[in-house]
Amino acid sequence: MLINPAQAAFEEGESAYKLKDYETALREFRTAAQNGDARAQWRLGFMHRYGTGAEQNYAEATKWYRKAAEQGYKPAMSGLAASYYKGTGIARDYAKAAFWYRKLVEIGDKYAQIDLGKLYVDGLGVPRDYREAMKLFKDAAREGSSVADYRIGELYAKGHGAERNDTEAAVWFRKAADKGYPVAQFKMGQISSEGLGVPKDEAVAAEWFLKAANKNITEAQYTLGEFYAKGRGVKQDYKQSLDWYRKAAFRGNTDAQLKLGIIYSDGQGVEKDYTEAVKWYQKAADNGVAEAQYNLGLARYKGRGTPRDLVQAHKWWNLVAINAETPQLRNEGAKNRRIIERKMSSDEIDTAQQLAREWKPK
Repeated sequence: MLINPAQAAFEEGESAYKLKDYETALREFRTAAQNGDARAQWRLGFMHRYGTGAEQNYAEATKWYRKAAEQGYKPAMSGLAASYYKGTGIARDYAKAAFWYRKLVEIGDKYAQIDLGKLYVDGLGVPRDYREAMKLFKDAAREGSSVADYRIGELYAKGHGAERNDTEAAVWFRKAADKGYPVAQFKMGQISSEGLGVPKDEAVAAEWFLKAANKNITEAQYTLGEFYAKGRGVKQDYKQSLDWYRKAAFRGNTDAQLKLGIIYSDGQGVEKDYTEAVKWYQKAADNGVAEAQYNLGLARYKGRGTPRDLVQAHKWWNLVAINAETPQLRNEGAKNRRIIERKMSSDEIDTAQQLAREWKPK
């Protein structure tokens, strides 16, 4: 029996790829791809997409994905749809993403059902159609998708594609949560704490938040910090509260960063530590949290946990006066700014104002 040259080259490429001999793999895949082997075309696209054994080149990846996709090769169709959706290597085009997701749906791909459903929810590349989204999500749910379960719950909770029904939404959120979907576990914590579609029970809510927090859902970690700080659904425990706030803060949650600053500044369950407070205020302030900016201005003004610096204090209070969401906080920032200006030279004020104009959230 004669072996198809393209097939032989692909198999040689696969063997080399598994051995991490990427130079050989790339050469063999290219030979097979140029002879029309869809698997090799996809492999080339993959290698260029992720820079695995080849120069990372999104345009080159898209070229090979398209060739394989046009032959109906499922992984390539998925990769091409994602490239159009994200605008990776080609101009973002939701309509073309929808085209390829629909092709995948036609061959029963549950992941494409979810992706196409999301496009219908958002009206991207297709007319917004919640009923069509619901249909697609339910098709994927029948295939066991926890993400689809969660999406269906969202539609019922918002009354999109069906009459709003918190109880039905909770049923679907619970299905997703029981399958281990972390976002759904966090949602179960939320609706249990609020009594939306399920009995209000903060102890149950805390259990769900813990499941989600242990899977690095940052909002769940922050919320657990709140629960332990206030004794909601759990025994009040400042150490546990601090631990969860810290986890959320290290993952970039600005509410947790602000909270840690307040805890160390006020000595809530810990020894007062102004230096540590300033560290967390700085992180939140750098991300645009007005209350943290206000507190950081105060620390800079008083030299508490940081060297006294009127220019920096003015900068932070100026930003608060301009950007804070609440009138009260804006007024406080403006008032402190006026007070501190009496102690500053005109050059210092000019410098502080320039720093405020140049500031951008990190």
